[in-house]
Amino acid sequence: MRVLLLLDTPHMAGTERHVLTLGASLAGLQITAVIGCRTGSPLWQAAGAMDLERMVLPEARNVAKVMRLAHSAGCDILHAHNGRTTFMAALGALGSVPAVATQHFIDPAHTLYGGLAGRVMGLAHRRVNRRLSKIICVSEAVREALLKREKLAETKVRTIPNGIAQPEPPSPEAVEAIRVEFDLSPERPLVVCVSRLEQEKNVECLVGAMREVVQRRPEALCLIAGDGSQMESLRAQASAAGLDHSVVFAGFRSDALALMALSHCVVLPSRAEPFGLVLAEAMAMGKAVVAANAGGPREIVVEGKTGFLVPPSDSAALAQALMWLLDDDSLRVEMGERGRQRFLSHYTAGRMAEATAEVYREVLRKPQIRTS
Repeated sequence: MRVLLLLDTPHMAGTERHVLTLGASLAGLQITAVIGCRTGSPLWQAAGAMDLERMVLPEARNVAKVMRLAHSAGCDILHAHNGRTTFMAALGALGSVPAVATQHFIDPAHTLYGGLAGRVMGLAHRRVNRRLSKIICVSEAVREALLKREKLAETKVRTIPNGIAQPEPPSPEAVEAIRVEFDLSPERPLVVCVSRLEQEKNVECLVGAMREVVQRRPEALCLIAGDGSQMESLRAQASAAGLDHSVVFAGFRSDALALMALSHCVVLPSRAEPFGLVLAEAMAMGKAVVAANAGGPREIVVEGKTGFLVPPSDSAALAQALMWLLDDDSLRVEMGERGRQRFLSHYTAGRMAEATAEVYREVLRKPQIRTS
């Protein structure tokens, strides 16, 4: 079986990593994944580095090229991963190649339009969805929002949680370099947050929580790895709270996983993540986690067992959860081990690939009925 994975974004983030992980993992199931993306994009370059087969996407408005796309690649299924490529896949489905799509967001971009534009966009997406054989959602939160918004048959929508490869442990040299860079001793309480610094990620709640944590544990350090439009306002918030030496904004880090591996706990303060990939990564490394009790994290974190779930935007509750973990070594270790076991049973790349392959097989077994 050959599958064309479609994603035309110009950046590298969670959805792009998902496509790469899925493409690589399908190979172990005798399924060849072809990555359809923009030439020269980070996804294009990363797929090449992983020796994954690639194809340059045509413009979505070029209907003839889109309809020839899967045939020229010799693919059996089109699998889209964002709105524009779902439109491409729907056009391809007018021919003989079935199409599926993965919904990665609770509120995709088109839902933000209002008025006439919003109604037109909604109608267009509903028509596109009718052309798809299956829609995969990365969490139950995403699935529930999609069913409510699009009024789709439940049988058409399948939840397959994201999966990741087991992270490699950092080398001793990498560990030492990080300890020197941030003046870390093994005993210093370290909270790590890996996140884009955008409004929806709610990092200001974490900064507020650290003010309370430092009052009780002055030596505690919070490393925030990521960049974004909120960087300066967050720095100003931390400085105004007297946290210049307790909350460090490390910017984008290629070694973010190594930072997490050195942490005492990992926190994700987002108001409502569709999944929460960083939580799966932390759990894979045996780290206790703290997250807002909304969206995908509510499904990933088992409250009181693998970590803590706190009300969104409640800095006092977040501070308390962090203190429970920083103050209790045995609790932290137990939660981390239970989290690692939950990762192995629910969120591995192999499990995700197997579930996705089963969707492909279902689609190919079922006669394709075209609707207008």
